[in-house]
Amino acid sequence: MDGNYGATLDLRLPRADLLVLVDLPWPLCLARVVRCRWDRRAADRPDLPAGCPERLDLSFRRYPGRSRPRVFAAVAAHAPELPVVRLPSRRQVRRWLDTLPSR
Repeated sequence: MDGNYGATLDLRLPRADLLVLVDLPWPLCLARVVRCRWDRRAADRPDLPAGCPERLDLSFRRYPGRSRPRVFAAVAAHAPELPVVRLPSRRQVRRWLDTLPSR
C-alpha cells in the first residue's frame, strides 16, 4: 500500500504481510513535494484521472502533527501480527532495497 490515508488504515493493515514504513524527515519530504509540484507546474500528472488536478495547499503542512501520529497509532494497534520495517533515512531505504532479490 502507498499513502497514509488514515480513514482506511484499519482496513488495509490487517491484510498486509509486511509494512515498510519509509519515515523520512519532514523537511526532506516537503522539499520533494514542492520540487515535484514545481517541475509539473505546466502539466497534470498522467496518473491522475481527468478533472482531478493535483493540489498543494496549506493542509499538507499538518502531516507531522496530525496524520503521522494517526499512522503510528494504527500501526501499533496491529503491531504483534504485522512485521514493520521502519526506514528513517535515504541511506537505510537504499540499504534495505539492496537486500531484496532482483527480478
